[in-house]
Amino acid sequence: MSAPYPYSSIKARLLIPLLAILLAGTFALAVAAAPYSRKAVDSVYDLLLAGAVLQIGERVQVDDGEVVVDLPGSAFELLALAREDRVFYRILSPDGRTVTGDDVLPEPVRHLTPGKPVFYNSSVLGSPVRVAALRREMAERSLSGPVLVLVAQTMQARDDLAETLWRGSLVAIGLVCLLILLLSALAVRVALRPLASIDQALLAKNPRDLSPLVIEAPAELTHTVSAINQFLDRLRTQVNSTQSFIADVSHQLRTAITAIRAQAELAAEEDDPQRLRLLAARIHKRSVGLGRLSSQILNRAMVIHRADAVPLIPLDLRALALNVDDLDHAPLPKDEVLVAGDPVSLEEALNNLISNALRYGQPPFAVRVWQDDQADRACLAVRDHGQGIPPEHWEQAGERFNRIGQGGAESAGLGLAIVKAVAEAHQGSLLIQRGDDGGFEIGMSIPLLHEEPLA
Repeated sequence: MSAPYPYSSIKARLLIPLLAILLAGTFALAVAAAPYSRKAVDSVYDLLLAGAVLQIGERVQVDDGEVVVDLPGSAFELLALAREDRVFYRILSPDGRTVTGDDVLPEPVRHLTPGKPVFYNSSVLGSPVRVAALRREMAERSLSGPVLVLVAQTMQARDDLAETLWRGSLVAIGLVCLLILLLSALAVRVALRPLASIDQALLAKNPRDLSPLVIEAPAELTHTVSAINQFLDRLRTQVNSTQSFIADVSHQLRTAITAIRAQAELAAEEDDPQRLRLLAARIHKRSVGLGRLSSQILNRAMVIHRADAVPLIPLDLRALALNVDDLDHAPLPKDEVLVAGDPVSLEEALNNLISNALRYGQPPFAVRVWQDDQADRACLAVRDHGQGIPPEHWEQAGERFNRIGQGGAESAGLGLAIVKAVAEAHQGSLLIQRGDDGGFEIGMSIPLLHEEPLA
């Protein structure tokens, strides 16, 4: 037997979607981590730029109508820690002239709030830079107006740090997702452990032990355990029935064969022609009975097999009765008499009813079909006008090898057993009754089918 497709297991059905969710979450976090890392790095470096531009702004003064600046060295010390980056600065007077610094550093294009640094990205000599701009209002008699202080730094260090933080976050996210996946696999394994206990309980059973499983199971598995126990119960009933049937068949066949052999041995030693003809007639009678018994045994085995293996289909009992050529038909209903049935098994049961009536009953014979609307049942029966089965034996009718036939005659005991088995396979029962006109009827009562099921 080939290995099943992995996704057919419950564990795979749980872990594969979980893995897909984790991968999607990991991807989303990885995408979100990049701008978050960049924002975190920018906030740190912007603080350094803000410190530098504020220190320079505090040193801006007016001397004899001119803007002068005493640049503090400490303003650039922290920025200089990023050795791969360059730092630019520029101070503009109220009339827009560059007091000191780099003219290549562009001015801000938006309005600045006095005393509050503003940050923006720009470019100097083809290199991207991050700029901090500060507006300081001068209100001297010799000079008044805004003085702009600009400090910029290239972004190589912050780009490297942002990438390092992003890669570190990816590693952390991956490790967390892996841990979640491992814990989820462990949780799934623990959650599915009751299934293994059911497997162990079944494997530990003796092949002959068909008793129900007695095992503690979670609420989700109670229906499964119940279904297994119901199956075991049906299997136990079927096995017991089969074993009993085989034992009865063995006894009946052994008895018939022993009787034939005894008669044959007597015939082999007999010299009297008249006595020999009598023995030959007995052997023939026994052989005919043995053939009939064997045929009924095979028919019953076929009925038992079809009861478990063949699905029932919508069937009109009137059509089944009309196929009978050996007997007359009582008036049939105008409308269909639908049941869910197996046509082969029902036809076999009807043949046994007819054979039983012809052998033990008295004419006139008739096949009857009718509906018992009050009981919601469809009835199929064969009527004759013989003595029938004595009422005290009606409850035993249909039992295997019950040899009380119609009129009290001895029978093989399997014909009505086949009829009863077919009726029970159709959720029905054996029907025995005597009519007002003295006729004796025996047949089957089966639940009606009110609407045809979808194919």
